[in-house]
Amino acid sequence: GSEMCIETDQVLGVFCNASNCEIKRRWKELINQYHPDRAQANGADRGTIEAYTLKMAEINNAYQNIMKSRKTI
Repeated sequence: GSEMCIETDQVLGVFCNASNCEIKRRWKELINQYHPDRAQANGADRGTIEAYTLKMAEINNAYQNIMKSRKTI
């Protein structure tokens, strides 16, 4: 429903009607961008690493929900 659209738009930064391929590509980009290990390797402080960990969970959750709603998982 519309809640899924909001999640897709806000969390993954792609439109609701984006193809599965587009959503997956965007998800991978975000995972790379917000990976806590990468932040740590770049010398990020603990607060940043914790924020990235939460962001990763949000990104993964949104991705899984979208794919489940599309029956691709």
